[in-house]
Amino acid sequence: MEQFGVENLKKIVLFGAKLGEGVATILEDGKIELAEAASLLPVLMEVPGILSNKDKIKEEVADLSEAERAELKEAFVSEFDITNDTLELKIEKSVNAAVAILDLIDAFKKSQ
Repeated sequence: MEQFGVENLKKIVLFGAKLGEGVATILEDGKIELAEAASLLPVLMEVPGILSNKDKIKEEVADLSEAERAELKEAFVSEFDITNDTLELKIEKSVNAAVAILDLIDAFKKSQ
């Protein structure tokens, strides 16, 4: 299988983080309003392209070197200005969230 590459994985990390950040913002006041939900559309537009590479993403995550992990951390920090100790956990959760969403979408597509 062709290698996905850390540059593309950075995009996945940022997708997951932006989606998480958007959902957290929407749920902040305990209400979901249509305009707030619509604000996620630009992020969600990335799903089809990501979905087509789901298996490559999983393979790349499993094969990350320490240098690649450092690159992902740097990309995350520069985008979200986060400097606390839970950075790696947030990156892993971002990737896991993105892959889980892709798995869910894929499952619905297969059941049609």
